[in-house]
Amino acid sequence: MYQNQLLITPKPNLDESLRGFVRRTTEENHYKEPMWIYKLAGWKLYNKTLNLIFPSQVIDFDIPKEVFRLEGEEIKKMILGFRISENYFELPHNMQFLFRQFGSCLTRPRICPLCLGDRNIHSLLWELSLFVACPIHKCLLIEECEKCEKLINPVKFDFFRCECGFDFKNSNVIKVHGELSNYLMERLLGSSKSESNEVLGQLSLENLYYLLIFSVRWVNGGNGKKHSHASQPLKNGNLYTACERAFQIYENWPISFYKLIDESRLLALSGIAKRNLKHMIKSSYFDNFLGLTGFDFIELVLEEYLQTYWTSGFINKDNNKIKLIDIPRKKSKKGISGKEAVRLLGLSQEQVRRIIEKEILTPIVDCKIEGKAEYSFNEEDIIDFIRQIEGRCSSIHSDSLISFRDATKLCFTYDLDLTDFLVMLQLGIINPSQIDSFALGLNKFYFDVNELSNILLGDFLRCEDISKDLGVKHSSVLRWVNNGFIKVSKVNKKNRQLINMKDYFEFKNNYIPAVEIVKTGITKYKSTEKLLRELKKSGITPVNEKIVSDDLYLLKRTSNLEQFILENKA
Repeated sequence: MYQNQLLITPKPNLDESLRGFVRRTTEENHYKEPMWIYKLAGWKLYNKTLNLIFPSQVIDFDIPKEVFRLEGEEIKKMILGFRISENYFELPHNMQFLFRQFGSCLTRPRICPLCLGDRNIHSLLWELSLFVACPIHKCLLIEECEKCEKLINPVKFDFFRCECGFDFKNSNVIKVHGELSNYLMERLLGSSKSESNEVLGQLSLENLYYLLIFSVRWVNGGNGKKHSHASQPLKNGNLYTACERAFQIYENWPISFYKLIDESRLLALSGIAKRNLKHMIKSSYFDNFLGLTGFDFIELVLEEYLQTYWTSGFINKDNNKIKLIDIPRKKSKKGISGKEAVRLLGLSQEQVRRIIEKEILTPIVDCKIEGKAEYSFNEEDIIDFIRQIEGRCSSIHSDSLISFRDATKLCFTYDLDLTDFLVMLQLGIINPSQIDSFALGLNKFYFDVNELSNILLGDFLRCEDISKDLGVKHSSVLRWVNNGFIKVSKVNKKNRQLINMKDYFEFKNNYIPAVEIVKTGITKYKSTEKLLRELKKSGITPVNEKIVSDDLYLLKRTSNLEQFILENKA
């Protein structure tokens, strides 16, 4: 018998997740913690939290195959990244990034309490960020404890019991049908493409999921931006609504898609959304699919809409005939003074003027307050503006909240002004985390500083983000930047160096840290020093060997290096 084999290795279920399988294996072997099994399988860098959902490096399955007495394909079927795409590592970097960041429930676990009672397994489907309903029991998945009302802790995640002691199997559930969840189960577990949806059925699974993530953000007001977090922070019920609406876009294609654009245009005409909507639809929606194969149909219908309806009207609610819509008329000329508007908003007069210039709020024209001609507002507009933001407030109390004023100061360091911040707030790109009901206007809102920083970064990364992704020291990344291996795209007002994601992906395509080869165990060498000595014998030397004394040497990805790794495989 192989010395590292387990005494008992159960067979995985069709839809079982890897962490669920490891946990069940732990119980059947009477171990207290699954960590030992992860270490035994050679997955020391991973644990029950990460679950190898979207691994950032190629994984060796030789040892796990012996440990679990399973074939490599059987293990891969329990890992979401491989289930969505067998060629995950060959996907474009923007697709890989989106799947890793927003494709899974890694940071926000969800479970079906009825499945836990009936089947006693953790389903792979629950790892999908857009899978919010159980097709078996026709109910919403739960993401928080019914007793203590806290979100399920991703670090101390127990499938059956909350940290407060509450048994999840006793949770009350909300009955829903869940068309999108049904379809995702059909596609993920089915052996072939589904014919139940004519448009989505033509797509590969990775293209399907990539499109749906953007679609959910679009219908929820996030406009499809990669960093908008438009689906993850939503309460499960709200996310369910957004998912169902996004799925309906492709049930009646392209009419439902056209109606969605109509809604965005009407918001723009009302002064709620951005004015350059035509450019925004092209850039924030379609541009995300440029360079990717399989999405030509989106370009075709979008061009048809822009040519047919943009200048002439809107889609009729009942059919696809053009229906002309008049621009909404101006409000009645009764209003409150600018000073009163300043008080209601909790802003300065200068800030209110900037809001007017950006058309976030529109004043009443030619209105006199107490006989004086000055800008004035319809009071209901301001109240609706505040309520619109209140409606997006989360009930989660974070330990890293900052005030509205501090949030605007943080925006300034990222080269954004107050009006940019308010537009993002209106569109739901940024959501408040808590309300101080005693403060006036916008000052009642608080924001999670970490979430806000990530959103403000947009398509840029900080050096600390790169160090976390690569698992190296921050100082090493700074050295690579200073020596020109990683290109700096801009420096913000706090003198922080920002790297465009495409430049970072270019760096990863061209170089690999020697220590990463050792950590991943893809060669037989267990130390960086020995690896470098053997590489030197083959004429391969680090590109930064003579530049700086650093144990994190960079190796150029060349055919010689690939050949060396193949010849010295672990």
